[in-house]
Amino acid sequence: PEARETRGLDGKDVLVAYLDEGGDTDHPAIPNARIHSKRNFVPEDGGVEDVETESVSHGTHGMGIVGGQSVDGSPYVGMAPGVRFAVGKVLGAQGGSEATVMAGLEWAASLVPDALKQPVIVNLSLGGPGEVDSALNRLVNKLRLKNIVVVVAAGNEGPMEGTVGSPANAPLAISVGAVDKKKALTDYSSRGKPGTSLVSWLDFGGGVFFGLPNPYEIVSALNRKLADAMAEEPGTVKWKDKALYTHMSGTSMAAPHSTGKLALLAERMLRAYREKGRDLPNGYSFYLETVVERTAAKVDGAPEAVGAGLFDTEAALKLLDSE
Repeated sequence: PEARETRGLDGKDVLVAYLDEGGDTDHPAIPNARIHSKRNFVPEDGGVEDVETESVSHGTHGMGIVGGQSVDGSPYVGMAPGVRFAVGKVLGAQGGSEATVMAGLEWAASLVPDALKQPVIVNLSLGGPGEVDSALNRLVNKLRLKNIVVVVAAGNEGPMEGTVGSPANAPLAISVGAVDKKKALTDYSSRGKPGTSLVSWLDFGGGVFFGLPNPYEIVSALNRKLADAMAEEPGTVKWKDKALYTHMSGTSMAAPHSTGKLALLAERMLRAYREKGRDLPNGYSFYLETVVERTAAKVDGAPEAVGAGLFDTEAALKLLDSE
């Protein structure tokens, strides 16, 4: 809220490519006017632009965390409620494959002519087994080197060590683990092996109380195609008698928190360069990554589990101001 209320930052200059099981592209929290483009890479789930059909609202929920806006005075507002979205359906009811995710990444890389004029952030709240040098990971690295930010959920396989999967284990991915609402590392958040730095930092993922109406999980947008079927489910949240939101938790929720916050930092940096008549500098996203790491709040836990700590937006913005 501080970034929006005192700085006027809402991410409006940033495009977020959200690659997931699809998303509701006309939810009142994410109206159609904010949808830049959409593409379905799972042909058995509809036509080329059919991204609205989801099985659990995983994509819509994450998009709401990134940039949902208030609906009729609701308190549920995303990190950057001005961003525009490109919605890529890379997961179907039975999951997805490296091929569909890679197709989505290639598409995301083509969305704007110059990512130094309009920042692009890709959110991947997905993952699976895969080696560090897999084809998927190499593509993630390639996008980062083309000035496209790639934020990936670290995974929900903790507390065992060595559980960060692909593409979170790509060397240039921004891999996000989870804290609960008390800012403590969650048991489920995946860990790297001792001596590794596969987890970049932590953000809010909520506690694991799936399907229960409780204050531990993250509340965000519910795909309206599922609203009737889920209206009376205990995890559904109604606003003015409409089933508009639902509870979820996991590193899938932590990643979009960071995606939205990074959109604010990118917008702040872009404004500063535009005032000088310049575009963002080549490699700017690596600088923003170090800003977050330098200002992250300390979280108890081993370095391979907590990374730099908890993303602190206001501290990061203050560091940008000073530099």
